[in-house]
Formats: sequence, C-alpha cells, structure tokens
Amino acid sequence: MGAMAAMHLAWEREDVAGLILQAPMVDLETAVLAYQHSYASGWMRLLPRGELKRGIAAALERVNLDEKQLDLRELLSHSPLPTLVLASDSDPFSPYERLRTLQGDRVQVANLGGQGHMQMWTMDPGKHRIVSEWMRRQLPKFMPPQLQVETDRATP
Repeated sequence: MGAMAAMHLAWEREDVAGLILQAPMVDLETAVLAYQHSYASGWMRLLPRGELKRGIAAALERVNLDEKQLDLRELLSHSPLPTLVLASDSDPFSPYERLRTLQGDRVQVANLGGQGHMQMWTMDPGKHRIVSEWMRRQLPKFMPPQLQVETDRATP
C-alpha cells in the first residue's frame, strides 16, 4: 500500500524525478486475497472469496475511493515518472506475471525470482545491482552534461 501512497504523493510534488517501487501491491483485491491466503489466521481464512470481494467493494465505497485509485497498473499507465518496479514470481502481493506487462519506456519491471513478499523488503547484492543500474541510467535525464562527465570518470 506504500507504493500507492508514494505514487499519489509524487504526482503532487515537483521535486520527485522517479520512483522505485519495491514489492508494490497490484491492487487492493489482490492484496487482500493474498493476505488471506498467506498470513491470515482464524476467521479470515474461513471467509469465502466472494465475501471478501464484497467487503473490499463496500470499504472502497464507504471512503469514496474508486478501485482504479488503488490499481498500480492503472496509476503507472498515467504516470510521467520513470519507475522501477521490483516484483517476484513468488510474491502473491506483487506477482511478476501481472506486472511485467507494464514494461515500457518509462517503466522497468524486474523479476526477483523466488522471493516471497517478506524477502522482497530486504536489500541484497542482486537488488542493489538492479537499483544502481536503473539509477545510473536515469542520471543523464537530470544532470547537466558537465556533471555527467565528472560522474562517469569518478565511477569505477
């Protein structure tokens, strides 16, 4: 849910040049159903999916939100910001298969295969490399040419 808040906030600010979304939920329904399957205990596991879906719709209506406001694919399709999405084929909250279709000029989707939602939160050398390379590719868009040359010389 943090990715949704970050995206909405980034659109309101002029000092945000790009986004890195680590294990973002695809949409609220996917997140609630993944939570029920992965982490919920007791009564929530017993609720039929149809009841959960009706509850999600009622909750959104109650706070006057459209489900598209909490749909990462919808939000990214309208975002002008360069964005790196870290997803995983093993994360039911942020499934790579559902997010890879976002790949395009402004959006890069990286599959951190085999990592569940909790493992996605931690940084490791593989994630660091993906993030560093993406950030390095973004630099020319935001730095004057004279600083780019100095940065290139300083980087091993």
